Amino acid sequence: MAGKSEYPSFRDNIAYETFYVGAIGGSVVAILFLLLDAMAGQALFTPSVAGSALFLGVPPQLHAAINLQAVALITALHIVLSGGMGLTAALLVRAVDPNRKRPVLATLLMFAIVEGGFLLGATLVASNLPAVLGYLRVALVNLTAAAAMIAWVHHAGRVEEESRQESIHREAHHSREAAGVEKTTV
Repeated sequence: MAGKSEYPSFRDNIAYETFYVGAIGGSVVAILFLLLDAMAGQALFTPSVAGSALFLGVPPQLHAAINLQAVALITALHIVLSGGMGLTAALLVRAVDPNRKRPVLATLLMFAIVEGGFLLGATLVASNLPAVLGYLRVALVNLTAAAAMIAWVHHAGRVEEESRQESIHREAHHSREAAGVEKTTV
């Protein structure tokens, strides 16, 4: 069969996975921090502290009130960073788990990347930001996000492979039918 393949290209798959994985990971982080902050009686505390430290220069330990401008600014940055994490997750699975048989390894590696990136970035912004937000709290949220991102990449890969196998089976069936028709007409 000449012409364009019915299978998405590598670039198309990466773009698709980057978008969805970034949205999933970013959403998990945002929702979990919103829930944790609300349970502590300070909804939006985490993005307000982080945004105030990064964009307004307010030391995290001096953060007093929720600043919606800081929340909006850190949310915009979070969306961009989530896209980067989506791309990282999509490429990571292809590099270390191409057959999608080791989700725990991929999750732990993704967690190390997300957590390491957060700790590095946060300490560059304000050395005590991770402590003010809570090391364990941030680590658990990042681990949950890493697991959600890798789970989606694994699921998408399985669906893609099932679709590819079904298409191969269908093409083989049509080829056998065509061969049978050619024999009867000769």
